[in-house]
Amino acid sequence: MSEIAWFVDNLDDARSDFSVYHRIDEVEHLPAERFAAYVRRLPVYGGAVAHRIRQDAEPAQEPAPAPEEMPWRDIRDLMRTDPLFMGQGTAVDIPAA
Repeated sequence: MSEIAWFVDNLDDARSDFSVYHRIDEVEHLPAERFAAYVRRLPVYGGAVAHRIRQDAEPAQEPAPAPEEMPWRDIRDLMRTDPLFMGQGTAVDIPAA
């Protein structure tokens, strides 16, 4: 039953794959046996259904924390003193904090 629920929730992806891989635009007109045979094959083709299955299998990742904003003064100091920037902070007009 969960497979049917998954399919209903991802019907647009399945329709897309039916169109691309089986050249079938109206899945509603397929006999049930033919539909079942084709839909079982969709995950192996590497299309939208396979992509959705991979996404669903990946563990949920928490979004990365937003980087802390650096005050302009710190950026100026960094550009003046860090050898990587080789004094570029002196030639760049950065607004005061």
